[in-house]
Amino acid sequence: MLMSRKHKYVFIEVPKTGTSAIARRLLEIDPNLERDVIHHPDGRDEPVETSHITARRMRQILGEEAANYTFVGFLRDPVDLLVSKYFFYKVGRAKRMLDGERPTFGRWVRHWSTRLLPLSVWVLVYPYKGSAHFALAPNDALLLDALGDFATLETHFQEIFGALGYDKAALALAPTNVSDYERPRGAFFTRMANLSLRLHAPQDLTLYSLVKNGVHWTNKPAEG
Repeated sequence: MLMSRKHKYVFIEVPKTGTSAIARRLLEIDPNLERDVIHHPDGRDEPVETSHITARRMRQILGEEAANYTFVGFLRDPVDLLVSKYFFYKVGRAKRMLDGERPTFGRWVRHWSTRLLPLSVWVLVYPYKGSAHFALAPNDALLLDALGDFATLETHFQEIFGALGYDKAALALAPTNVSDYERPRGAFFTRMANLSLRLHAPQDLTLYSLVKNGVHWTNKPAEG
């Protein structure tokens, strides 16, 4: 989570949607950003529980002050996100953490599930949580004021944060955590992935439809 008192925004780091590249660039160009800490109007600094805090939780912590901020997040094609998670557990950073100093039983189970099951089967049995809970209230109301698309990450990053007061020329992104796999294109995999999403994360499909044709604003700040 990044928070700017000057530019009045909260960036919600939805996992696996380009957040590393976005956070790195914003921290490079804005030394006054607060990372994973909330500065309250009364002067208190409050660390947040996790970098991947939800918009709902941030609004709860900020209380009435939340109305003074633009909440920003990015989404990713839900099928692409499923594939990304599979390879993340199989050969990616989760696998490296398992081999290194941060092995846990949960990581072990997730890694071996990808080793034992082909992707088309894994997408059905994996209890996929999805991204919607980072953006929605319990009644499914959208809690983010601006939504961008991972598929057009740099363009949407420049549009959103340019509107928040940054020089668009400074908002070029360097590639971070670039994937070295391709999404399967077969009809069987597509059917299995869509079935998994309808079972486990139907809200992700609805939310992603909002950003496929451009940045989705619910509360756009006045530029300038």
